[in-house]
Amino acid sequence: MGKKNGSIVRQLVGYDRFEGERAYRQLAEVYRAVRLYVNGFQPSMKLIFSLGMSI
Repeated sequence: MGKKNGSIVRQLVGYDRFEGERAYRQLAEVYRAVRLYVNGFQPSMKLIFSLGMSI
């Protein structure tokens, strides 16, 4: 699971431990749907300008 998409899936299904083939298939379906939604339809902020200031 990717870092960004994995955290979103965890927000949806919780942090419990899921075991077995059935749970794996269901989580894979959720991940597939969320991946398309988040990566394709959710806006993301892009850096347009940077001042290059160092601390």
